[in-house]
Amino acid sequence: MSISVSSAAVDQARRLRAAEGHPDDWGIRVAITSGGCSGYKYDIGFCPPGGQEGDRPFEVDGITLYVEHKSYLFLIGTEMAWESTLMKTGFVFRNPNVTAACGCGESVTF
Repeated sequence: MSISVSSAAVDQARRLRAAEGHPDDWGIRVAITSGGCSGYKYDIGFCPPGGQEGDRPFEVDGITLYVEHKSYLFLIGTEMAWESTLMKTGFVFRNPNVTAACGCGESVTF
């Protein structure tokens, strides 16, 4: 698989999906959108089965990750992980294609 998801991220996605009241067959949709001080940002959310037209589905430990078709090339080799530190808690993307990131880490350049 060209995009991976850590076990901690899968576990947290399951917990969040249940907390938000989504059915077990809903997946996570990831896209790269324009925005932020570095030019691009990650967009992540839950979506119904099938995602949107053109999305690439990846099965990871019972969770389906849907990658928006235009974002796929930017995400090849990326690991989606869950991080919990004193400063930040949330999903993070360890993306080898990023050439620069803003100071807060919320937006990137390719």
